Amino acid sequence: MKRLFFFVLMMVCSVSFADWEIRYVDDDFILYYDKSTIRRDGVIAKMWVMKNYFTTQMTFDKKSYKSAKNFFHYNCKDELIILFSIALFPESSGRGSSVVSVTLKENEMNWNPVIPGSIDEENWKIACGRK
Repeated sequence: MKRLFFFVLMMVCSVSFADWEIRYVDDDFILYYDKSTIRRDGVIAKMWVMKNYFTTQMTFDKKSYKSAKNFFHYNCKDELIILFSIALFPESSGRGSSVVSVTLKENEMNWNPVIPGSIDEENWKIACGRK
């Protein structure tokens, strides 16, 4: 339990000092990433990504949110991605108390292939240092 607390504390602290850079813009949202949060351990890279939605979004249980911060793990060797943690916020740029916060357990994680030409591929390249 202590390890989980310190891990969550570390993630929150790293996000609070984030330096978000715009990665992608479309009609629904702006996607940001934070290079300062990139950590590499062997073939695994980790990075925070944030979406700011232009209109309020709703969860399945009717909680509204305007932004989402996601913590991804990237397998730099096998071109795989996994969503490790997600937090939804009522205001843009992760402001306000999170309405949903989920960190997956290792047995709940599923690695997925990075789809060529996708936003995930661009984020994979950034996290893995492949431009």
